[in-house]
Amino acid sequence: MIYTTVGAKSSDIVTLIVTYALLISISHQVTKLEPIKEKMLKVGTEYYENTLKLAQYVQDMENLEDAQKELKVQKDALRSKVAELKSSLKINKDEAKRLLKIARDSIGGMEQLSAELNAAFQQIAASTTSELENLITSEQTKLQCAADTDTDIVQDFESTEKKIAEHEVTANNAKKAHEKLVHDIEHTKSQWLPQLESVISQVSQSFGDMLSHLGFDGEVKLHTHETDYTQFGVEIYVSFEKSGKLVLLEAGRQSGGEKSVSTMLYLMSLQMLSPCPFRVVDEINQGMLP
Repeated sequence: MIYTTVGAKSSDIVTLIVTYALLISISHQVTKLEPIKEKMLKVGTEYYENTLKLAQYVQDMENLEDAQKELKVQKDALRSKVAELKSSLKINKDEAKRLLKIARDSIGGMEQLSAELNAAFQQIAASTTSELENLITSEQTKLQCAADTDTDIVQDFESTEKKIAEHEVTANNAKKAHEKLVHDIEHTKSQWLPQLESVISQVSQSFGDMLSHLGFDGEVKLHTHETDYTQFGVEIYVSFEKSGKLVLLEAGRQSGGEKSVSTMLYLMSLQMLSPCPFRVVDEINQGMLP
């Protein structure tokens, strides 16, 4: 039952202020989490960026490893070719010695050859050897270039591997900091959330009891979010129909009278948290107009 008296307006204002102060206190506790939330977002962002960098360095390292393997194959192929050319040169020299011996035996010695024939023979022998030596020199130069490139790739590989190790340390540190912030948030949350849920439970019980006396049904719920505490809020569910299905109290869903009754009983439920001799309610529908 609601009593109305002019002399009690100041007392009623004090009562409402005390009741609202409790909700303000709870809101302040939620506000304290904002710095922690910002730190968590910052650390989470750094962790994500470092993870992307780590993935890029790993990819670069794999590319360098593939390039190194390819150069090693080329290097081995060049070495094999040089070995074949050296072997071929030795065979040619041996063949030349064998032919020279046959020629000496046939004519009784190299000195008996005519000057013209001897010059031609020496020119052919020198020309063939020079070509082989030039080819060997060319292949050795290619091999040396491949060896120099291989050294550069090894240096790049070691540098990239070092950077990856550094970023792994940074990523692990960021992960640990993120986990600590999450732990701090959960610890703080475990202190104020049970109190808030207890207050909402009491308000919901009073709200439902008063509506049931009128033949209706209702409850008050706490809307929560896993990480975004700005999404926290109080939701009022009512049912003015025989079906008994509770629906959210919204500006465009219920009629003006239903909203007035629901709002008035909700305020009375809040006032039940701080007992007082009597209360005065005036202009209950103010602020509910579209």
